[in-house]
Amino acid sequence: MSNSNSTKLRSAKFKIDNTTSDDFQKLVTEINIIESIDSPSIRMSIAISDSTGMINLMRGSEMIEIILEDAISNTAYTYNLRIYRLGPRTRFQKNDNYVIEAISNEFLVNETTVITKSFKDKKASELVKSLLEDTIQTKKKLFIEKTKDKIKCVVPNWRPFDFFNWLGVRSVRDENNKQAGFIFWENFKGFHFKSFDKIIKDCKSGTGQDRVFKYTYGQKNLQSDTTVSDIFSIQTVQYPNAFDSLLGVRNGHWAGAFCSVSLDYVENSKISTTSKEVPFTGKTWNMIDMYSKMEHLGNKKPFLDSDNSIKALMTTVRRIRYRPNQLHLWDDSSTTDATDGKYDERSEETALYAFCRKINFETIKLKVTVPGNLGLHAGEAVDIEIPDPLAQKGKVEKDKTYSGRYVIAGVRHKYSGGQSLTTDLELIKDSID
Repeated sequence: MSNSNSTKLRSAKFKIDNTTSDDFQKLVTEINIIESIDSPSIRMSIAISDSTGMINLMRGSEMIEIILEDAISNTAYTYNLRIYRLGPRTRFQKNDNYVIEAISNEFLVNETTVITKSFKDKKASELVKSLLEDTIQTKKKLFIEKTKDKIKCVVPNWRPFDFFNWLGVRSVRDENNKQAGFIFWENFKGFHFKSFDKIIKDCKSGTGQDRVFKYTYGQKNLQSDTTVSDIFSIQTVQYPNAFDSLLGVRNGHWAGAFCSVSLDYVENSKISTTSKEVPFTGKTWNMIDMYSKMEHLGNKKPFLDSDNSIKALMTTVRRIRYRPNQLHLWDDSSTTDATDGKYDERSEETALYAFCRKINFETIKLKVTVPGNLGLHAGEAVDIEIPDPLAQKGKVEKDKTYSGRYVIAGVRHKYSGGQSLTTDLELIKDSID
């Protein structure tokens, strides 16, 4: 098996007036490829040392093709992105140094597209699929989880991706209608619209992945095969966040209330009140009660709820959140009078579950740098093994909190001249093995 230094940049080209340029890979000094579950587009930056005058041929909107050969699988990864910016230009003698910034072409289509339309009798997953295929006109693969409810809504001059995010927090899973909260993102494989629970369920089983990679911190000292050790060892590790129960209380992360205010029928809005004229109140929640309703990567809660002091912190309602909502978003079509006050309570149910699910989704965070691996993608699983620093001498034990399976929240592949590739991972998990 080859090592990380054998990663190759096969070619780097862009199109000018439908004509493919000559390969300019020798001008490339660095490439950064970024994927994130918080981003609807892959991003790329390319540092150029130009002695050929190539910059004079570009206008900053060309399609660019980058082909990298992965060192681990010996597979070629092709990235076709749209240039949107030529960065600051520095000239030294006959060389121009500058940065090319590129994103997915679909993102630019999204920026120039608006939706002003009413929808009814369509599920959120159906709307996302049809808009991606017919409006954005993407040819990439779509990974869209089925949603349950038929949505009634009016879209007031929004971009498609903004609409997807709006739908995401109001959608429930077809597989389990007690679980809500969807996110939209792009990785190398295509576009994804999935619930937090579906992401965790797939990562736990490895569904949709050819392989779940495992990386070990300090593996060089534990393995006799130095080649394997180099490729699957963690080079650096950072712990961005430890558990902070007080911050969770102050920010209303552990317990709170949700109330919706209807913009289409204010008299029946659900608001927190004791007025007889407006008899509806919001719903309260706490993390301890909600935890059992979710899918989880591990078997143990990441927080201690057996201690009465901690339990009190995590069950005390500290914040009330209001969300503008169309009151009859989930009305049964068979209902003859939708303004009689007897409407479905999905407004608060979806809001509080989606909020609580997101908070728990990223309870434990980790940042690691590993030898370059283009097979690591945002939204997929990776296994991490970190030794316990307090283990007895001569005996290797895993850190029980930070070892285990993670969801890749973000990934940056950094290619440097000399065929070197490293991968930075932002990892999250919601539980402990």
